[in-house]
Amino acid sequence: MRSVGLCLLFCGCAATEAPKPVAAPVDESGAGSAVFTQAPSPKTATTIPAETSPTNTQRPAADSTTKKDVPFVPSSDPKDILRAKKLVEKGVRLYHVGEYDAAETTLKEAMTIYPFLAEANLTMGKILLVKGSATRDRSLIDSSRLMFEMARALDPSLKESELLLDLFHHASNTDP
Repeated sequence: MRSVGLCLLFCGCAATEAPKPVAAPVDESGAGSAVFTQAPSPKTATTIPAETSPTNTQRPAADSTTKKDVPFVPSSDPKDILRAKKLVEKGVRLYHVGEYDAAETTLKEAMTIYPFLAEANLTMGKILLVKGSATRDRSLIDSSRLMFEMARALDPSLKESELLLDLFHHASNTDP
């Protein structure tokens, strides 16, 4: 369930697993024209050409010049970290005046630049908790808990994250 929170945070979808191949429609000759990849979000669906032979069920080999996926590495440039901190301050101000959507967008931008700011994770968790409570959306509430756990891991001295996590623990012990 933890991957849902991260995916929800960074791209807006709630993907929980990798894309799966889906069989292509078969035309009258018995050969499919393409193999589609089922993506977590319709925006990220891709099409991969398939061989025209009806007996070939394997995907074409990847080109050796294809660029490999590079994992996300946060910037360690002090200017980027300062920019992320300023965005967090702006997001916190927006949260305090009730501009939750603008605060969420600002905090996502800050966390994309530098995700290791406890205050950003804490405030994002509070926004997700407010939105999830208002709409009774359990996935948002679970994502808020994840954000509080991340804030606590980044800065164990933050008492607010500990208090909010204690509320989750208390609620889970009293649920029937």
